Amino acid sequence: DSEKAFAHFANAADMGHIDAQNGLAVLYLTGEGVKMNNTNAFNWLQKAFAQDPKHPRTNCNLGVCYCRGYGTKKDYEKSYACFTLAAEQGNARAQYELGRFHEQGWLGYINHVKMAECFLMAADNGYPMAQYEAAELYAMGHMVDQNWNKAMAYYHKAAEQGEVNALLKLGKYYLKGFEAAGIEKDIERAFKCYEEAANQGHERSQYRLGYCYEKGLGTLQDFVKAFYWYERASKNNYPPALVSLATCYELGQGTI
Repeated sequence: DSEKAFAHFANAADMGHIDAQNGLAVLYLTGEGVKMNNTNAFNWLQKAFAQDPKHPRTNCNLGVCYCRGYGTKKDYEKSYACFTLAAEQGNARAQYELGRFHEQGWLGYINHVKMAECFLMAADNGYPMAQYEAAELYAMGHMVDQNWNKAMAYYHKAAEQGEVNALLKLGKYYLKGFEAAGIEKDIERAFKCYEEAANQGHERSQYRLGYCYEKGLGTLQDFVKAFYWYERASKNNYPPALVSLATCYELGQGTI
């Protein structure tokens, strides 16, 4: 119950509890239990920072605000400094975000060696998006020796935490089988991967799930459900979903 969570966080935050101030800020950022308000979120994080400038969660959340411009102007240097403080204390999200800095060159330079180091560190500390990135590094042999066993281990770790990109990739591998990674064809498992990611709003997985329903892959053929998922995937103008949706209308397939 996000609204009750907000009420309790607000009470504790008013009394100066630093974790509650962070929790309240996150709810303001996500709009869960309260109307989204980035300014309020940033203000609460500043209050938490004033209490403890080295608090890892506070610094990580401030890093996000400075990086994305939530409630304040974008400031990559301040963002990097905040993430660095949090990462040094083992904050996995901050370690991942530092990897993104080195990948994207937000400070004016790209460093793929540092990127890989940060992604792998965050992955081993359990951050799901970093586990996906670590899997990609090992799958491609980028900055590490190619190792499909390690790649698949990280894909599965990320997928177990619901990371949508990992679920989509595993769905692709299971749908057709992938000998190099030691994966045998398992269309039922592919369907489950797509379904889990689709239910989180991931448009490419929604499209893939629609395709599975249309073709009867890993599930009973159901044109109505195929249409439903194509329609969901098309909300953000995902081209393959738009084409499939148009075809459904053209054929009168699942549109009732």
